Amino acid sequence: MFVKVARSAEVPEGGKPVVKIVGITPVALARVNGRVVVFEAFCPHSKWNLGASGMCFVGADGDVKVLCKGHGGLWSLSTGEGAVQGKPSNKLRVYAAVEVDGYIYVDLPVVASPTVL
Repeated sequence: MFVKVARSAEVPEGGKPVVKIVGITPVALARVNGRVVVFEAFCPHSKWNLGASGMCFVGADGDVKVLCKGHGGLWSLSTGEGAVQGKPSNKLRVYAAVEVDGYIYVDLPVVASPTVL
């Protein structure tokens, strides 16, 4: 389900992620070459805040990537695949995003409400 997460102006060009909390889900948004990318806000390797320690860029292969400066982790923002210091790491969750009328909408999974007994 697409959810309004931020104003487009809140995510400037440059690759530095901005973290937003949507319900209970922290997500990081970045703009690289005019494209907005959205992914989980914490490094899947050691839970570093990618808003504070991350940088997004276009790799030599043309894929947008995020680098976690904590331990040198690098993840693809198209597949979520990544590695830390050359060793495969857990996948980074990546979310679809669209910009409409000055807002960024992110496709987040619907979490069922807990059942009260």
